[in-house]
Amino acid sequence: MARNPVEQIATNLLLILCGSGVKRWKNPGGFKLFRKYSLHCNHPQACIRQTTIKSGKRVVRQMTVLKVTLRQGRLTCDDGKRPLGSALADRLDALPKGAPLAILIHGFKYHPDLPSRSPHSSLFSDAPDPANWKVRSWTIGLGFETNDPNAGLAICLGWPARSPQHWGGFGTGFARAYDLATTAAEALSGMLEDIAALRPDLTIDIFAHSLGARVALIGAAHTPAARIGRMILLGGAEYSSVARDCLTSPAFCSAEVFNIISRENDLFDALFEWAAPGSVDGDTCLGAGLGHICPRWADVEIDAEHVTRYLFARGFPLAGSKRRISHWSFYTRPGALAIYRSILRDRLLWSASDLSTRFAEKPLSRRWSRLFSPLPRTDHVDAEALALLTRA
Repeated sequence: MARNPVEQIATNLLLILCGSGVKRWKNPGGFKLFRKYSLHCNHPQACIRQTTIKSGKRVVRQMTVLKVTLRQGRLTCDDGKRPLGSALADRLDALPKGAPLAILIHGFKYHPDLPSRSPHSSLFSDAPDPANWKVRSWTIGLGFETNDPNAGLAICLGWPARSPQHWGGFGTGFARAYDLATTAAEALSGMLEDIAALRPDLTIDIFAHSLGARVALIGAAHTPAARIGRMILLGGAEYSSVARDCLTSPAFCSAEVFNIISRENDLFDALFEWAAPGSVDGDTCLGAGLGHICPRWADVEIDAEHVTRYLFARGFPLAGSKRRISHWSFYTRPGALAIYRSILRDRLLWSASDLSTRFAEKPLSRRWSRLFSPLPRTDHVDAEALALLTRA
């Protein structure tokens, strides 16, 4: 794939930082069709996350969050105290009709079995380390922080997006994680099938960041029985050709996809195209957008000034960006999670088709434009709104 000089310089810098002995992986033949996977097996481990009431010895099961981990090709609950099948059935049985159901999927470099890299103690925790500037609580930000069943259910899917052993340079490590995402997608497909069997009335939303977008798209595409409602992809690390193929699946016949992109992510988009196995010559990642090939797909350039002005006019102030390069501002930026929360919960306020039509008036910014242009203005966001966002 031809690169402009800026992209080549950025790639060379990363090669220097990550090591020159990086192996380029070729496409092994695209994603495979999945065998049927069932959660109801004899030896998965499971748990129900619990919160102790300080005023007494009674323990209350938090019904709004279920933490799930992929281990050796099997989905288990994170703590290992109950079979996953029964835990999932109990949670779904307690879920009122029409309550939100969302599956949250992290991206590259997380691993549930590494304490310092576990998503369950960071992104999926209601009390992540405040010193980690790359982390915000997704469960709280998306509205799953209470024990009220009407708040819905968040199923937090942790998968090994890195190896406990040393993988070598960035390219080799990411290529292997990209391949492992196929296994995680297979497990997701099995869980979606079980949810559809247990509660066929429920609509399933998916919220994914980075390489989690590959897991989400392929897993959903191979589960035609699932009722996929809305999918929010943040900085999706997947090829546009794969996304287009997935959109032809019956599972996406009525699904809406909000493809959240940012010019702050340009370096990571370029690294993805360099390191991940690709099957189509000249293919680009989701950060380049899909355009208008599907009426239920919206490319939302979250750091574009006209987008932030539109969101502010709708009552969703978004703090201005202070970075030119970031892979995490999709959810760390004050005000961002409130927007995604509303997309998942206030269904009548948002439409992927409407956003796609509205933002089509202005083309997406060119890659690398953030590096050399002034940061987007935020004077339309008043000081009081910014103060509230900073405290949020």
